[in-house]
Amino acid sequence: MTSKAEIEVAAQALWVDASKDRFGKWPTVTGEFKDAWRKSAKAALEAAERSRWQPIETAPRDGTIIDVWLGDSDASDVKFYCTPGTRRSCGWFWKDGKFRPSMGLSTITTFIVPTHWQHLPPPPESK
Repeated sequence: MTSKAEIEVAAQALWVDASKDRFGKWPTVTGEFKDAWRKSAKAALEAAERSRWQPIETAPRDGTIIDVWLGDSDASDVKFYCTPGTRRSCGWFWKDGKFRPSMGLSTITTFIVPTHWQHLPPPPESK
């Protein structure tokens, strides 16, 4: 999901790139123009996000940890966080002919087959 902050940053970057500030700096752009740039930025970011998901058949099978989409399963990715109380996903990898959670789930009784995958996102920038 694309956040408002991501949309705002992308809209500003698009404005600067397209206008080269010939039509004013971003803070001086009026509301309806900002809204139009935000709409374009949101559409571009969402399209990029969707394009990252690839069919599971194309996922690496060399032990690389990846993010997976569980499709229409009743399970949710939230159930596959490694440490209770955190939002850190444990990721998945290929082993013994199946994609498996990389840690913390030795008691799984029903195996869930992911439908799509993407590389893990880069870590946050340090400030």
